[in-house]
Amino acid sequence: MQIENDGDNGSATPERGMQDIADDIESRLYGSDEEPADTDGDEVSDDAIVKDALPDDDDSDSDEDDGSDLEDIATDEELSLADYLGIDEDKLIVGEDGSVSFNAIIDGESQEVSLKELATSYQMQGHVNNKSMALETDRREFEEARGKVATELKSRIDGVEALHNMAEEQLVGEYNNIDWDKLRYENPSEWSALRQEYAEKAQKIKQAQGLVSEERERISNEQQKEFHEKMSEHMKGELGKMIGKNPTWADDAVRKTDMEKMKDFMVATYGYEPEAMDTISDHRLIEVIKDAKAFRESTKAALKKKVKKLPKFQKPGAARGNAASLAKARAAKANKAALRKDGSTQSVANSILDRM
Repeated sequence: MQIENDGDNGSATPERGMQDIADDIESRLYGSDEEPADTDGDEVSDDAIVKDALPDDDDSDSDEDDGSDLEDIATDEELSLADYLGIDEDKLIVGEDGSVSFNAIIDGESQEVSLKELATSYQMQGHVNNKSMALETDRREFEEARGKVATELKSRIDGVEALHNMAEEQLVGEYNNIDWDKLRYENPSEWSALRQEYAEKAQKIKQAQGLVSEERERISNEQQKEFHEKMSEHMKGELGKMIGKNPTWADDAVRKTDMEKMKDFMVATYGYEPEAMDTISDHRLIEVIKDAKAFRESTKAALKKKVKKLPKFQKPGAARGNAASLAKARAAKANKAALRKDGSTQSVANSILDRM
């Protein structure tokens, strides 16, 4: 599309067009109703115009500073993430994609676990713990109730046994109060009937006492069985705790060897009886013994390193005496050599003096 200009107005020159553009910029900067200030021919620099156009509180480096601050914040957050979570730095693993996982130690081996799996495991562990606590509470209540029932049953058995003993004593007393010889002579039929009656009563009392004894034995066997089951369960639990603190003890041979060494240590150091050591099952006592043994061994090793062989001490003047004797021996040897060589009178005299 072409724009035609009227001939009276004249054609617009490029210089005029640029001036119009400059005027338009000035009018936008200073306002259309305001004339630009007279600079007495001095030109206003572009930097001054840009500076006047910007707000007073603006900073040309703000974008760069903001970016730097964000990087610092990001760096601080990355460095302080472990501190924020309350764990050690080596427990966190940052992948190439920026994902964060946890370095878990399971049975002595390192294993990478994602935060999602960690949260799931924590929730599952919490659920299991709650269930375990509920089961433990129920088990404790059941044990208490069973203990009360067993105590009450034992009390009743004791009462029944006491009544039987009383009935037996009463029956024996009545039997002894009868003059059986006289009764047999005077009334043989009554004698026979009473003898039969007392025999039947004595048999019933003995049967009742037998039942009481059987029930007492049954309860005793159940209590012993329960005790052994609890002891076995306790031993398994303590063994699990020992292996948890000493993973190598999962091998029976290694565990037995270490146990024998600790037993020998306690017998030799503290005078324990071997049989007494065999009864120790508490994992806490085992840890105490193990630490005591390790401490004693480390102390002995440290003492061996510190102890040095002391030099042999000589009495005062001993060194001088040895030096003088050595010098005298050397002189005598030299005189003997001179005597063999020349046989002079002086050599003979020196040899005689050496022997004096």
